[in-house]
Amino acid sequence: FYVPDAHKEGDPDFEKYEFKGSISVPSDPVLELEFKKEQLLQHLYGKVDEIYQALLSKYSVLEKESWQQQEAEARALMAVHTPLITALCLARGYSRDELAKKIIANADTAKAIGTTILSWQQGFETSIKNMTLDDFAGMWNNISEKSL
Repeated sequence: FYVPDAHKEGDPDFEKYEFKGSISVPSDPVLELEFKKEQLLQHLYGKVDEIYQALLSKYSVLEKESWQQQEAEARALMAVHTPLITALCLARGYSRDELAKKIIANADTAKAIGTTILSWQQGFETSIKNMTLDDFAGMWNNISEKSL
């Protein structure tokens, strides 16, 4: 931390004091550790977002917005009128049952991948909360190296 000299040139009694320069005050290790933990959490969340966005980048916004409806319709295909599923079947050449099975399989896979990413995130969160300053660089690198 930088602590400036207490007496400024514009002060009325400035001439009485000899300028000795500034001093450095050692940082507080507890505050430094908390700051480092916060940095790592932000880095972790950024990496999780990066991985998740990479997964989602293969699809248009419009398609992603329809996923919840697709899944709900697929799960209720036999009992409910499914206009989106029906339109997708016509466009893709699938029967309703075939497309429903594909949608459910994709939804289940996405949930499993999301669970894996979330458990990875939470494991790092626990490690970050319990880390020492010496662990910072290693954890930063471990987070940075994570990919699909």
